[in-house]
Amino acid sequence: MRRICTILAVLAATYATPAWSDDASTAAVHQLLSEMNYPQLYQETLTAATSQLPTMLTTQLRQQFESTGLNAAQRKLLDDELPVIVQRLVDRIMQMMQQAVPYSEMETVLVGAMSRTFTAEEIQDLIAFYRTPTGKKMLAKTPSITQDAMQALMPKLQSALQGGVPGIDKEFEALTAKLKAAK
Repeated sequence: MRRICTILAVLAATYATPAWSDDASTAAVHQLLSEMNYPQLYQETLTAATSQLPTMLTTQLRQQFESTGLNAAQRKLLDDELPVIVQRLVDRIMQMMQQAVPYSEMETVLVGAMSRTFTAEEIQDLIAFYRTPTGKKMLAKTPSITQDAMQALMPKLQSALQGGVPGIDKEFEALTAKLKAAK
């Protein structure tokens, strides 16, 4: 989970410097991000970063509860309840990550970084590139490239998740009570 949080902290931390760009470059970067379908790319990266979370949480929670010595009724209840609880936890974690680094913040950071790095003419060249077969291939590979780059975002996300997932204690207490009642 720390790795997931770290992955999502990179882009904001990497590009979190003030923008000194002209309006033409800024407008061109917005056009470039649109051509790249960057909002979808960002969402795909978040999804990829959390794809192993359900399995990881299920394994950890199952081990935690099974270490207490469950009987058959308790195991059945655990089998029934755990997937629902894990999905709620994953949904909450995803929501927390999106709140910690929303796309609007990511876009602001990217526009500033790209505007400082490229002229408006160079950005137009990039737009033309992304319309070529090679550019389209690059976009197809970008989620995994972005995922690697996002490792710098982890400190911010770790900080956001450090307090835990809201409501997780109640979920565990409720499941523990049900398991005890099933004895």
